[in-house]
Amino acid sequence: MGADNWTYCLRCVYRADKTQELMRQQVRDSYGEIPVDQFEIARAAAAIDHELMDNETLYTFREDWDQGVETDGTVFVNYSGRCSECNWGIDFEHTEVLPFEE
Repeated sequence: MGADNWTYCLRCVYRADKTQELMRQQVRDSYGEIPVDQFEIARAAAAIDHELMDNETLYTFREDWDQGVETDGTVFVNYSGRCSECNWGIDFEHTEVLPFEE
């Protein structure tokens, strides 16, 4: 493979968003049920966004790709991407021969 790139894993972002929303709901549900100091601590923890889009250290999805044309006219495209945290990913390959006349 040629080029490589690190970016966010969509699966990990989705899971983090769901976890964050669950935490916020649990805090809302605990209102009036737990002591005020515990509620304030839980609310502060739930208010911290993971802010994935601003934190390059959370780039866990590696992309590799290569494309080109062989001397026989075969065009190829290869792409692979995989998350180093959750192992979600894809491998994609496609080749096609370009017809040409002499």
